[in-house]
Amino acid sequence: MKKRTIIDLFEESVAMYPDNTLLLEKTNNEFMPTSYSKSKLIAEQIGAGLCSLGFSKGDHVSILSEGRNYWILGELGIFYAGGINVPISIKIEESSELLFRFNHAEVDTIMVSSRQIHKVRAIKPKLEFLKRVICFDKLDNYQEDEFFIGDVIEKGKNFL
Repeated sequence: MKKRTIIDLFEESVAMYPDNTLLLEKTNNEFMPTSYSKSKLIAEQIGAGLCSLGFSKGDHVSILSEGRNYWILGELGIFYAGGINVPISIKIEESSELLFRFNHAEVDTIMVSSRQIHKVRAIKPKLEFLKRVICFDKLDNYQEDEFFIGDVIEKGKNFL
């Protein structure tokens, strides 16, 4: 019997319910739906965008964000790219604790919300394996090796 992965289960759901709503997110006081098929497309584009930035199978990623659609789509994108997700709680406030977890897990990519990016920037020079930071929100200024998720998706479209 073949082992089934999260991606296998997700793709089975996409095949059965392509037009059904998978995700809802409030935008401008209105909940906006994202279908299974649209979610799959975006997740594949995120995965391809990661690959276009030098991400490789087996690389380690942490998502440091409040719950949102990009949290789910980002994790699926990680799996499509063959990556490993290293769970991190946004409740961790101590820089030393985040530093230890990121370095111990050899995290080379961090996906982060604008509300949490200050935690990453505070320890960025000490992160031994970090190659890229992907922000789920548009920022006014990006530091070296920081990318907006929308730009990663565009890179993914071109990469595919």
